[in-house]
Amino acid sequence: MPERSIAIAHQKGGVGKTTTTILLAAELADAWPALRIVLEDQDPDRHLTTMLPDDDSAPFELDQLGATQGDVRLIDTGPGDLSQLRTILRHVDYVIVPVRLETMTLQALNKFLPVVEDVQQMRGGAPELLGFVVTHYAARSVEHQRSLAEVQDFAASLGTRILAVVPFSPRIGMRITTQGHYYRPAAEAVLEVLRAGSLVAT
Repeated sequence: MPERSIAIAHQKGGVGKTTTTILLAAELADAWPALRIVLEDQDPDRHLTTMLPDDDSAPFELDQLGATQGDVRLIDTGPGDLSQLRTILRHVDYVIVPVRLETMTLQALNKFLPVVEDVQQMRGGAPELLGFVVTHYAARSVEHQRSLAEVQDFAASLGTRILAVVPFSPRIGMRITTQGHYYRPAAEAVLEVLRAGSLVAT
């Protein structure tokens, strides 16, 4: 069965791409241990590689050279280099976009999403925009509540959705753990994709 590849991508740095990649993988492994999960670090600063333990205790494998085939490949990407992002998007099936509810991050979507659309036109639809993951969410902030509603409306206008809302916490991303299952809804969206390809049991 073909591997399904998902880029975790955004033009802006600091939005939670690496954290989303590794905790989404952890959530998938926690919920569906039979899945073969492969991670690929395409961030020039190699933050994902640095976060992985040295004792092989993580329930997924890091593969930089495409030598390992899994059921799902999650690709962490770097910020800023739209040319590199375009190249990655030309070779993946899906893209998940982490979003921080701040002005600069939302403005950066206006630079990144046209790149996604250009590649989709070139490839006849792929990669599919699987959805947004809202990170660093402050539930008590009226501004964040308003911005979250705006992102929900924006996602709907693109024919997609918010896959998960992850609260701000200094603990999230410190360890390879599901940390309250905040990424479970996003993992379920990925599972839907895998089930559609008959890669996992329904």
